[in-house]
Amino acid sequence: MRQSLYEKQQALLEIYQKLCEAEAESETSKTKISHRQLMDEMKANLNDMIPPE
Repeated sequence: MRQSLYEKQQALLEIYQKLCEAEAESETSKTKISHRQLMDEMKANLNDMIPPE
């Protein structure tokens, strides 16, 4: 097997493992918010971190 093919397969395996972990975490999480709510909270936090000019 070529090194590049091996590395690509390893990267895909890692992505699928992380996806499985995220799905399991999502299923057991008690609090769920929408994507819009998450983005709004992240923007607010970023705006709070940026000092005024």
